[in-house]
Amino acid sequence: MKHLKKKKKLLTNDTFVIVPFYNEGKVLINVIKKLKNSFKNIICVDDGSNNKNQIGKHKLGVFLIKHPINLGQGAALQTGINYAIKKKAKTIVTFDADGQHSAKDAIEMIKLLKKNDLDLVQGSRFYKKQNNNIPFIRKLILRVATIIANFFDNTQFTDTHNGLRVFNLNFAKKINIKNNRMSHPHDINKLVSKYNFKFSEYPTNIKYTHYSLSKGQKNLNAINILFDILISQLIKK
Repeated sequence: MKHLKKKKKLLTNDTFVIVPFYNEGKVLINVIKKLKNSFKNIICVDDGSNNKNQIGKHKLGVFLIKHPINLGQGAALQTGINYAIKKKAKTIVTFDADGQHSAKDAIEMIKLLKKNDLDLVQGSRFYKKQNNNIPFIRKLILRVATIIANFFDNTQFTDTHNGLRVFNLNFAKKINIKNNRMSHPHDINKLVSKYNFKFSEYPTNIKYTHYSLSKGQKNLNAINILFDILISQLIKK
């Protein structure tokens, strides 16, 4: 059994998982503990939280980076990506801190990336039929956001705003997130068409809870994404 666990760790030893967070409580600790069962290198980016940081208390063995003020999830991801590049990561995973993502999905996405020599594997709630129990209104807004994002970015994703994604070093070096808030996936996804990167989607199981719905999964955030995308395109023009 010990040998199996060690082998599982080695499969992801060159991988860095980036977990951006802002005012997350005990849920964050549980997320990290589950990730530590499979991943050695975890980068937690504290985006200016105003509550007490619980990571240090638990000595979870992660790389902890702090923003002095809240800049937005996009900025936190960029900070984590820059750090992972400096640490010579070969594969990078982005993973939400609210407990909605599955570490098992992340592992399968890494396998898919390496097996097919891909640059990006994007998680999707709509790629195949999954029972994600997505609230109807949110599902509708996400669908509309995806259509708009694909139109502007010249891409063909089924879920442009899923926070679980896996990409290689070449893709990471091209990422330059300018939309610091919830529309930051727009800056990541458009790289696929711009540089002709090889990508695939993977059906992810999203865990919708009362806590996650009160955080990043609010319908208001989904609406803000639409406005951010439209505004960014108008600024370009």
